[in-house]
Amino acid sequence: MPERILYRDVITYPPLRLDLAFVVDEGLPAGELMAGIREAAGDELRELRFLSDYRGDPIPAGKKSSRSRSRSSRPSEHSATTTRSVFRDAIVKHVADRFAATLRA
Repeated sequence: MPERILYRDVITYPPLRLDLAFVVDEGLPAGELMAGIREAAGDELRELRFLSDYRGDPIPAGKKSSRSRSRSSRPSEHSATTTRSVFRDAIVKHVADRFAATLRA
């Protein structure tokens, strides 16, 4: 008998996509920030990509803006605004608490 096969369900609804940029200490590795986002998003996170780090005006000295894009299995069809807000707020709060990160406007 073969080992148990693990799979993920097919997403029924279009995924929820977020593009977030956080202002963090310049020395924080992008991988640590990404790990924090993964922790906050949990099992619903299907994909997470690091996009860029930016240093310079208007980011304060000693800081950088780290940008990432995520895709979640949370449906964007059912009360999309509420779902997006709850998911986004959970990520923002977690990385703010863990890394003193602020969401870049």
